[in-house]
Amino acid sequence: MNKQIHAELEKIEAQGLKNVKLLALVSGTSYEVLFYADVDGKMCQSNDLAESGIISISFVEDLYETVANVVREDKKFDAAKMNIIKASDEKVTVEYDEKKCKIYSIKKKWKEGIGI
Repeated sequence: MNKQIHAELEKIEAQGLKNVKLLALVSGTSYEVLFYADVDGKMCQSNDLAESGIISISFVEDLYETVANVVREDKKFDAAKMNIIKASDEKVTVEYDEKKCKIYSIKKKWKEGIGI
């Protein structure tokens, strides 16, 4: 999974973006993926990048779906839990929480951890 996630980060960087930080929250029935990247010295969220035309919406949607599928196909995937994937150039980490966890608090804590 780590190599596949890093390959997705490289696709983002190939769009001219730097310092990519990705978060994926994946269960057996749902997923939420987002990333932040450096654009001219400012960290911008993936959906904002798509809305402003820096990257295409289809690129973002395809990337989100690919990341979710990579997570679900990995042997570390636990369908009974929320699988929390955090990725950057340095590493990919996998954590687990209850399936009905508070996604907002996970995202908030992650954003604070990466300085956003």
